[in-house]
Amino acid sequence: MWLHIDVRHAFELEHAVEEELTIKPFGDHSRTYYDVGDAKEFWKWIEDGLLPTVVTHEDAIGNTLPREEWRYFVEYNRVIGGIRIYQKRSEKRECHYKKVKQFYDACHPVHALDKSSFGYPDCSSEEFQDALDDRDLEHNLAVWRTGCFEMWVDLLDTDDVVGARLDYLKERRFVDKQTKSVTIELLLLNAQTDPLLCRAFLELKFDRVGRITPLEDIETVPVDPYHSDLELKVFKVFSSKAQYGDSDEWSKDREDVAHFESRVGVAITDMFLLRRVSVMSLYLLISRLFEVAWDGIPGYESVSTTLEVAKGRLLFFGGVIFGCLVLVFAGGGMLAFGQQLHEFHTYSNSIVSTLIVITTGDADLYEKQHIVDPFLANRHCSHARRSAATALDDRADERGKFLPARDRVDDEEEEEDEEEAGEHRRRARVPPPGTVV
Repeated sequence: MWLHIDVRHAFELEHAVEEELTIKPFGDHSRTYYDVGDAKEFWKWIEDGLLPTVVTHEDAIGNTLPREEWRYFVEYNRVIGGIRIYQKRSEKRECHYKKVKQFYDACHPVHALDKSSFGYPDCSSEEFQDALDDRDLEHNLAVWRTGCFEMWVDLLDTDDVVGARLDYLKERRFVDKQTKSVTIELLLLNAQTDPLLCRAFLELKFDRVGRITPLEDIETVPVDPYHSDLELKVFKVFSSKAQYGDSDEWSKDREDVAHFESRVGVAITDMFLLRRVSVMSLYLLISRLFEVAWDGIPGYESVSTTLEVAKGRLLFFGGVIFGCLVLVFAGGGMLAFGQQLHEFHTYSNSIVSTLIVITTGDADLYEKQHIVDPFLANRHCSHARRSAATALDDRADERGKFLPARDRVDDEEEEEDEEEAGEHRRRARVPPPGTVV
């Protein structure tokens, strides 16, 4: 089945697409997608980095390609539909702290989406068509009721038309203070090996501290498994809710699901669920095999009984000792290093980093902490590991308590048997084994 034996091609395709989209230099050829820091660099990356990579009208030696070959990305991947660019915008509101109102403009909270048109004047579909000679550009610019604004770049358009679209968006302030995120979506079909549909997301999140966080997400779904009856039935079960559901929750999304991009997203979600179901089936099978082995092999019976008796204490140890230990040291790590290191800048990140310190003693992480504060770095790492080791030693000293009553009785019976054997040898005046007469 594809889900288990043919993931290599998907892995290679996803990494090839990711590298081509994110590592392409722009500007002075020293910056990449991950270096985009403001709106000006965003447009520069679109013009010099993204479009020359995806919109290719010439081959490697400069010859003009036939028009039917313009939609190929990295030679072998056919682009479906074009480049989809959409953004989410936050509302413009009065700042919560009113004392700064006299010298500070409005605030733009990211949790509230703005559904009005962007820029000034309003960027409407009709105005966009007029700006490009009344060409039929339906769906090239649309306003969603969810607060998303999308624009399409058709790869069959000439460079002049593509440039005119970008100029129009820049003039109408497509990216401004209210921008919450801008996402570039690309759909690819690769039929060189097993047919694969690949969806690439490049998302730029505009933080309200003045930073842009670039993210990427490359997902792949196989085309071939849907030819079999089993996968097709499973696919219909999951997708029917989204496409033909009667509830209000799903019916409002029918319009969006009608897009091919949304259908591919549904398929990717289905395959994600299928992989999880398959993996869980394997885990359950392995667990069942262990149960059969432990019940059928006498040597494993005492081990099983020991673990059964010790389960409560082990859970107590993991939940209380390690839980308190990690939570306390994670809080200390966030206070000490959270403003300087990404590994500790949130409580969840600090918990993960503290677990890494306790279990592995990561030297690289310790070096980063040492640069920020040598004293606190030494206290945080050494105390965390020492506390964990002490807790483990204390529990190890009580390991005799974990033995089941049956094993303790067996040990007592063995001692009694040895005493009786010794008493019998003394009475019979028989030297013990190993004694040289």
